[in-house]
Amino acid sequence: MIFIYHFLRIFTFTGILLLWLSPRINAEALSQEYIQNLFTQEEKTIDLNASLALITKSASKDLLKEEMFVSDFNKHLTQMEKDLRRLLPDKAPPKQQIKMINQYLYGQKGFSPDRSKLFESTLETLLLNRVLQNTKGHCLSLSLIYLCLAERLDLPVNGVMVPNHFFVRYDNGHQRINVETTYNGKNFPDLYYRKYYLKGFDDKVSLKKLTKKETLAIYLSNLANHYKLQGNHKKAMQMFLQIMKVLPGRASLYTNLGNTYERDKQIAKAIAIYQHSLSLNPYLCQTHYNLGLAHFYYTKIYDQARKHGEFARKLGCRMHPEFESFLKRGKL
Repeated sequence: MIFIYHFLRIFTFTGILLLWLSPRINAEALSQEYIQNLFTQEEKTIDLNASLALITKSASKDLLKEEMFVSDFNKHLTQMEKDLRRLLPDKAPPKQQIKMINQYLYGQKGFSPDRSKLFESTLETLLLNRVLQNTKGHCLSLSLIYLCLAERLDLPVNGVMVPNHFFVRYDNGHQRINVETTYNGKNFPDLYYRKYYLKGFDDKVSLKKLTKKETLAIYLSNLANHYKLQGNHKKAMQMFLQIMKVLPGRASLYTNLGNTYERDKQIAKAIAIYQHSLSLNPYLCQTHYNLGLAHFYYTKIYDQARKHGEFARKLGCRMHPEFESFLKRGKL
């Protein structure tokens, strides 16, 4: 089984690189086709490194208008893999392995965090090519680099998503270690995430280790948010709808999809999607805020605007000054 897994990894990535180097192949078309078919593949055939390289290449071209070379991306990670293989003692216990990786990434390489929320990262700290160049990343991008290295080193590490945050977990079936990539790889217990991220949330969709497909879907969802912000609403909608097939029941994805429809002036659809998001999780600050704004600016149903705006404020959302002024006034 191990041999087959390595063969599939090598075949997948080598095949992609050979196609990429061929002058007869349109690299952008290849990238788009690969991404579109990604979620129909079997989990065991997915090479996380190769998939992230292609997704990042496509997004870099679309969102930054810059060409990213897969060969450079692969070269960078290969060197990091070689460094770690020299540093990691043979048959070292899991805690020592994690400690050495953390010392390498945060000490020797100097990676540092952008601690903004999951869907609030900039492209500079989200796109993996930029993160590798600048050694500064977001909770998701730092975790993805960690996962790429773990895949190369054959370590049982998976991503974990909690509301507005992402981290990684070492789990060999006997020992489980959470690795907080925004705090130099510090080990926090599950109780920490329940206390600070899971109030009012159902653990059934949180604190479980993610598959490669789910991890890639979360990266794509954050990128879809940037397509939305740049005004490419159609592309963002397509991405969110595709991602939801892999990550059903994630309220935050519906909130972002609803906001995309709102920005596209499809207000009735946006409101319906916000309401569905709240049916999945009634404590999402941003969903209440977006729904309140939609009623305030578009439907003029002010009692609903006030209801959701006040709830969003109670949950800690920052208010637009005009909306805040409305909430402070008496009923219209």
